[in-house]
This record gives sequence, C-alpha cells and structure tokens, in this order.
Amino acid sequence: MKFIKSLICNYLCINNLHKVSKIGVNDFKKEHFYNSYNSYNEYDANINENNDSLNFCSFKKTKMHYLKNNIYFDIYNDSMIEINEQLIIRKSKIINKFDNLHYNKYNDLTAEHIFPQSFLKEYSKAKFDMHNIYLTKGTINSNRSNYKFIQNLTSLEDNNENKKEDNNENNRFVLNKIKIKIQNNDKFLKKIIVKREKQYKKKQKKQNHNAINFVKIHDTQNYKNNKFKLFIPHAESRGAIARSLAYMKYTYPNLELDKVINSSTLIEWNCAYPPTNIERIQNEVIKNIQGNYNIFILNYDLVNEYFVKETQVSL
Repeated sequence: MKFIKSLICNYLCINNLHKVSKIGVNDFKKEHFYNSYNSYNEYDANINENNDSLNFCSFKKTKMHYLKNNIYFDIYNDSMIEINEQLIIRKSKIINKFDNLHYNKYNDLTAEHIFPQSFLKEYSKAKFDMHNIYLTKGTINSNRSNYKFIQNLTSLEDNNENKKEDNNENNRFVLNKIKIKIQNNDKFLKKIIVKREKQYKKKQKKQNHNAINFVKIHDTQNYKNNKFKLFIPHAESRGAIARSLAYMKYTYPNLELDKVINSSTLIEWNCAYPPTNIERIQNEVIKNIQGNYNIFILNYDLVNEYFVKETQVSL
C-alpha cells in the first residue's frame, strides 16, 4: 500500500514539474501571482500604487541627474531635430554627443510635469516619477499651468461656431419680429432696429475675438488660451508628450486622461512623431536611476494597442 502511495506522489510531482517546464517558470509564477487578485487591472493598480522598489527622486535631484547625464534640454523650446543631429548610433548602441546647449546649472530650467501635479493627488509618489518630468523655462512652465494639450483650434472653433449659431438664431428671431412691425412705417420701431443691429454686431465681434484668442508664449512656438485653459505645444515636442502621458495612464490607471489630452490626439501625436534618440537615452537613464522603463518608448506601437483596448473596456 505504501509503495502504491509513493508511486502516486512521484507521478504527481513529475506531472507538476512538466507543467512548469512547458509554460515557463516565470509564466507559472506570474499566473499564480495574478490569481491573488480579481483581475489583471487590479493587479496593475496594486503594483503601481505600492511599488516601493522604484527609486523616486526629488525635483532637484532629477534635474541634477538630467544635467549630469547630458539630457538637459527644454521640451517646449529646444529643437528635438537639432538635438538628434548630435546623436549617433553605432552597433545598435546610442552614443550621446549632445552638449546640453547653453545650460550649465541644474536650476537653469524648471521641472515640468507633462501630466500636471494637480491631477496626481490620488497617487502620492506619481509627482516624482521621472518619466513624467521634462524640463522647461519657468515662464513657459507657469504659462502651461495645468492646461489641456490640443492639436489645433478646430475643436474649439467647432464649439464656438455652435454657440454663435444659437446666438445668431435668437438675435435673428428678435430682429425679424421687429422688422415685421416696421412694415407699418413706424419710425420709433426703425430706431429700435438700428440700435439692436449695432448691439448685435458689437456682441458678435466680441465673441469672435474670444473664440480665437490664443496667445503666443514669448518667442516660442507654444500657444495658450486662458479662457478655455488650452495649450498648443510646438510640433517637435508632441511625440514625447504623448508617450509620457501614455505611460502615466498605464502606470496610474485611475488618472483622468481626458483632463490633459484627448486619447485620439495622443494616438495621433505618437504616430506622427516616433521616439527620438534623446528620448531613448533619457529612458535608459531613468531606468538606471528610478528602476523602470517607459514601455511606450521601447515600443511605440503599444500606444495604439493599449488605448484601443482601453476604449473597448470603457464601452
């Protein structure tokens, strides 16, 4: 009897070992690790919120690391094309020939959170995540504030066109009623219609002014609209912005991306402006300091895959 039990135990052990070797030890561990959570999303949220293995730095240290590692540049002002011309790739290895432009001290530029700090309150350590921190001048930083990134004026103009059309209809209705009465040659009503038309034109002019009131920020190619809290970054920065925001949404799932950028704009920028060499260098530096990569810089095709999946889940 003992011999039979021993045979059964040995068979079960061998069978389990075969199972592990077949699916891979890491997959086997991962499978069981996931089983302690209700879903993959819950696992991701738990890991991201309580990941003490990452080495987060203060803003001052982050800027010093960037300066020391020769990735000290202004995301909203410096030309990414010119920077990349100073970088070369040899045998699949990126060699940095970038000379930090004219920046010599860590406090020449300020820490800019691509995903604004004011929207990161749910995650206490997220504001220190280096993948969300680029550098820019203090004046641009304060002008950007926590304004939403947009591609151009189209969406804003569409909204204003609808509002103007509603106002136009209301004004036309009032003016037409008065014009009907004017047919009776009432001089008093004629004065009213002239006055109303002047008021209408003045109001329309003011609405048109507010609708296109984007201000250029100093001598840069960045624009903002204070009324609608919108920010148009210069073209060369858009790819890095998109992948930084994609990383933040992936790493901190409860963040409200729509407050910062529309997902369609993020996907468009990511495709139009692929990862640059300086982005790849920065990603490697952050991995060595903080302990993790931005996966969307390693493979920018994952942006489409992830956000299409997110859209399907939300539907």
